[in-house]
Amino acid sequence: MNTPSSAVTDGLRHASQLLHAGKRDAAFAVVARTAQAHPESAEAHWFLSGLQFESGNPDGALQSLRRTLSLDPAHAPAHGLLGEIMLSAGRTDEAECAFRQALALRHDHLPAAFNLGYMLLQRQRADEALALADGYIKEGFRQPGLLMLKGQALMALGNAPAAVQAFEALLRLAPASVEGQLGLAAALTENGDPQGGERISRGVLTTGHASPEAHFVLARSLILLNRLDEAAGELRIAVRARPDYVVAQTNLAELLWMQTGNVDAATAEIDAALCERPDLDALRIAKGRLLEAAQEPERAVAEMAKCRGIQGGGDAFDACIAIGQAALKFDPAQALAYAQRALRQAPDNGTALKTCCAALLGNGKPQEASALAERLHRADPADCHALALQAVAWRLLDDPRYGAMYDYRCVVPSLIDTPEGWPDLETYLAELAASLRKLHVHRAHPVFQSLRGGSQVDLDFRHSPDASVNAFPRAIEGAIRRYMATIDAGEPGWRKRNTGAYRLSGAWSVRLRPHGHHVNHVHPDGWLSSACYIELPSIDDDAEHAGWIQFGQPGMITAPPLWPEHFVKPRPGLLVLFPSYMWHGTVPFDGPPDAARVTIAFDVVPA
Repeated sequence: MNTPSSAVTDGLRHASQLLHAGKRDAAFAVVARTAQAHPESAEAHWFLSGLQFESGNPDGALQSLRRTLSLDPAHAPAHGLLGEIMLSAGRTDEAECAFRQALALRHDHLPAAFNLGYMLLQRQRADEALALADGYIKEGFRQPGLLMLKGQALMALGNAPAAVQAFEALLRLAPASVEGQLGLAAALTENGDPQGGERISRGVLTTGHASPEAHFVLARSLILLNRLDEAAGELRIAVRARPDYVVAQTNLAELLWMQTGNVDAATAEIDAALCERPDLDALRIAKGRLLEAAQEPERAVAEMAKCRGIQGGGDAFDACIAIGQAALKFDPAQALAYAQRALRQAPDNGTALKTCCAALLGNGKPQEASALAERLHRADPADCHALALQAVAWRLLDDPRYGAMYDYRCVVPSLIDTPEGWPDLETYLAELAASLRKLHVHRAHPVFQSLRGGSQVDLDFRHSPDASVNAFPRAIEGAIRRYMATIDAGEPGWRKRNTGAYRLSGAWSVRLRPHGHHVNHVHPDGWLSSACYIELPSIDDDAEHAGWIQFGQPGMITAPPLWPEHFVKPRPGLLVLFPSYMWHGTVPFDGPPDAARVTIAFDVVPA
């Protein structure tokens, strides 16, 4: 190990004092002289590389860092700094290796642990970030940052109750932590307590911490409280303070889209930011995805093709995926080209593999698609999207396994039960329909959902103040248990996941207007999926299957085209249960402008 001399130690100590006094230029000069005078000192070169990186000179920092590691290959902080430099350059695989090397050399080097954890979160590997934070916490490390990482990972995994506990534990250690307070506010909101989220986030703002994050967290609470104009105002404050705040820009655009149905008005703030900073690829992708949701996929592709990474021939993984997914709706050949470009950058990425698989189906290559779907299924047997893609490939190949997978005897319609407290099902449904109508305040469908021509609202049965909404899980319990009783847990495939116990995983209500429908889709994270009909308009019975739920037609272009194979006619109180991997959608219906088709849907997963 390279041991610094007393002269080096004195020089670096003096530089640290200058930094604390705010004299960065003087500190830089002292460190540079020290490194020049003592070229054998790994510590001096490491200190210099950190100052160079902070001053916006990553190339100089990398040169100094390489000198450090040539002198002391076991210098853990140097490996950690190398990870930061690689991360800033978008070289995430190299960054991850550097962070892990730093921790292998010095397990208690927490800056590398924090950087690794947040990088894992950014790469949608929240389960790994949670395991990292939990590992240190179980070893007795008590830093608030570990609890912050744990809370954010739990939020990313959709476990808001546990996230609340993590942020509460953080605030017991550091009561004044603004990040901890905002984390708790966000977790409370997602856990069905938006009033608590509003109270805490407003408290942060009134104590002088008017950051964009605080306005964003407050806006999320206001959205769940249906105070949508106030929410839009808070989001505007956030994005005008920080135009590159992608999640706030996306939330504002989605909110304005659902309020107005006008995609150009919805993306006005994004457009203003891109006018000033055309290099903000993440914002351009966000705009493209909204255009795709507004049923303008060609325009979405044209917008996202302007991304700097796409134009410059760089990696542009996120843009390639987004363009590929939008192009699936009108140009499978273009979708395949972008999906393959993404796969060259990340050969094992599940989203890229699925996009490529769907594009192969649209290009008349079911055999290749089947091989990719099988690879996805082996990686995650519970992934219903992989099963759905495999089913399409088998159908195109006339493979007999398709008939076994798409056995429409597994689509089971039955009436829900009348929950205790109501005299009959008709009375219950009328009260439930009235309650749901009050929740449907948006004009347009949400982004990234199957709905077209209507509105959708998430339901939280645990915290609903409405008795009829709160009673819905009791009304459907009998039908779910009767369905599960017909599934032999010893059989192969999706049936073997049957444990005899279940929980609801997400629930939402949809209000379709005339000509509205659901595009064909599957529920990737479900086991059983559903459609429960609460209120139906009068529909002309002569119109073929108008308003019915249909099964079997894929949600992407296929060569040759495939059509629906099975239909179920809705009626009030009917619950239709089916495997989550089955492609399903609805046939549009006609009617007067005030006609509405109100449903509740949910997924069931084994408990």
